[in-house]
Amino acid sequence: MAEFKVIGKSYPRIESIDKVTGKAKYAGDKGYPELPEKFLYGKILGSPHHHAIIKSIDTSKAESLPGVKAVITYKDCPPVKIMEHEQRPTSPLEKHIRYLGEPVAAVAAETPEIAEEALSLIDVEYEVLPAVFDPEEATKPEAPKLWPDGNIADPGGRPIVIEWGDIEKGFASSDVIVEESFVHAAQPHAPLQLSICTAAWNGDQLTVWVSTQTPSRVWLDLSKLFSLPMSKVRVINKMTAGSQGYRYSERYMAIAALLSKKAHAPVKIELTRKEEIMLKSRYSLKQYIKAGAKNDGTLMSIHWRAFFDVGGYGHWIGGTIFWLDFPIEYIFPNARFEGYDVNVNLVTKRPFRSVPYPGLTFGIEQVIDELAEKVGMDPIEFRLKNTPRTGSEFPTGKLSTYDIEEVFRRGAEMIGWKEKWKGFGKPYYAKGSKRRAVGLAYTMYLGEPYGPEYGPDALLTVCPDGSIDLQISVSDIGTGTITAIAQVAAEEFGVSIEDIRVSWGDTSNGLFDLHGANASREAINGAWAVIEAAKDAKNKIARIAAPLLGVKPEEVEISNKKVFVKTAPEKSIPLNKVLKHSITGSGHAKAPPKGILIKDPVVQFADVEVDLETGEVTLLNHVVASDIGKALNPAFVECQLIGGATTSMGYAISEEPIIDKENRAFLNANYLDYKVLTSLDIPKTDVVIIESHEPYGPYGAKAGVGEQATANAAAAIANAIYNAIGVRIKEGPITPDRILKALGRG
Repeated sequence: MAEFKVIGKSYPRIESIDKVTGKAKYAGDKGYPELPEKFLYGKILGSPHHHAIIKSIDTSKAESLPGVKAVITYKDCPPVKIMEHEQRPTSPLEKHIRYLGEPVAAVAAETPEIAEEALSLIDVEYEVLPAVFDPEEATKPEAPKLWPDGNIADPGGRPIVIEWGDIEKGFASSDVIVEESFVHAAQPHAPLQLSICTAAWNGDQLTVWVSTQTPSRVWLDLSKLFSLPMSKVRVINKMTAGSQGYRYSERYMAIAALLSKKAHAPVKIELTRKEEIMLKSRYSLKQYIKAGAKNDGTLMSIHWRAFFDVGGYGHWIGGTIFWLDFPIEYIFPNARFEGYDVNVNLVTKRPFRSVPYPGLTFGIEQVIDELAEKVGMDPIEFRLKNTPRTGSEFPTGKLSTYDIEEVFRRGAEMIGWKEKWKGFGKPYYAKGSKRRAVGLAYTMYLGEPYGPEYGPDALLTVCPDGSIDLQISVSDIGTGTITAIAQVAAEEFGVSIEDIRVSWGDTSNGLFDLHGANASREAINGAWAVIEAAKDAKNKIARIAAPLLGVKPEEVEISNKKVFVKTAPEKSIPLNKVLKHSITGSGHAKAPPKGILIKDPVVQFADVEVDLETGEVTLLNHVVASDIGKALNPAFVECQLIGGATTSMGYAISEEPIIDKENRAFLNANYLDYKVLTSLDIPKTDVVIIESHEPYGPYGAKAGVGEQATANAAAAIANAIYNAIGVRIKEGPITPDRILKALGRG
């Protein structure tokens, strides 16, 4: 295995000093690059109904209020649909309202207070329509229709189905069968940084300063909305304080641009904390799982139906699209997977770290544990008997590196499994009303980078002194991506990371990245783009240096600010003696060969305490173990795995949006009532990193690190709770009231 000088080292983030000293600027901060000092304040009027048609809308009183500079409704929107990558294509403002709080109108005014008052003066007459909230009920013919083509948002209005074998024969040949249903609530993203966009026009040129993880999609949508060449739209996005997966192209961004155009002045829209929590969340989920196995533990058959609530405008991206991994994480000779992405009259759902995995594993990992209990097998032994390995072949391709045995072994050692595992439904500690137990959950997560049609572009310029200027279209949402990218450039040229300057977050360089910082692939996609750009630049330098060294270009190597002969390194010339001007190479993301499946086996172990009198769950210890390939920056990997797991811990035991549907009110859209876990709630979390060498990843690395730990932490906690109290909880989050109800004390 190759020895690296920079890759694999835990360098601090390039921007870390600016962040900890308060110098770092985020969208909307005073001093943010080129941000207008003076601007109008934009505010959005949300619908008071779950489902309605706007019959009439009168903005005259709002427009006549002193200090109001612009008011817009659906009538002011161009006849263009945008955001097709994130949801059903839509206009920034719609006449047909499909969820409570949906934008109805917007105002730009001299102060926030004036803008708020103007909203109260807008007179809207609605035709209120019947609403539907349950995704399974919404698939029925008699359900209220949100869209002319029906509520099933999957292609063709039909569920996505994957099947093979004969499930009924599989169940008939099974010795044990488990059949369960599970429900899990949605999970708002609730990030610290509020969503913000400032839009400004200069003639026919539009600039937006925005918090997003997909600046290229914002760029694309705004140019489409205003029928402008992309060269006349600029998106600036330097620092983003977390995303959790939802900061794509959003309606408020287009609304800010529309207000700015009408007001002939810059307009800034910043959502309130209430809007941030109530209007953005992960999918809620209902699922039905039936699975069978032989007495020796061999899985025989599975029938799995899942209904995803994708809200008013969501579609199949992020829901049933993830069937692509679940059908192969366990080996079933007979299987049928049915996935329904369903539009209901709730807020449009957006991908959230690990997208539907936490809900899906919440179900399947409890079922797997139940099967293991029925046949009398240890849960680790049962899983290892039925999971794929490196080289396993499927209709979709061949599985690349997958060191699942080592993941289980080292994770179990870290949690103390041999000492604490006492059997299913049996705690290792019982004193008074307190019970303690361990549990585990496994999943397979996406490890593939995306190809050039989705991934980022890179322009790498080698200066005459050998230092590197790198322009790249990646986004860094607090994950350390830019530093990892700089490490790649430094490794490629054998220089110090201090010799690398990275420029990002501004579409004026013309570089594109359709996928953006989604699915935790930005560092790996960006690494490939930089490697390809470095190769291009090196080839150009080699053609210049070869005659000076008396060899062919392919015999020349560039490293440590020198050019030299590969077979005779002592025959070298300083790079500054070779280059009379800068040399630029270009590169794009790179996909693995067709038929190669790159996946991450992820196992989590939870150690919990449950109070039988109060139903309170205390998280004691937690372990995340994964085969992630080569860690480009081990410290970043550890941080991402811990962060991903803690996100799912809240999903497991506390986070649930509460909506009074009858009175049309959000009841806990604030940090006091919406229970995001704090540092006092989060347990000691250990990370086990298995660094297999992935031959189809940059330097042997895999993608997916930032999300895989979110995928199954909640499932591990659910199994641990069962082992502590002896009763399974099939509705999440597993709150005290649900535990007490399951124990017959609620």
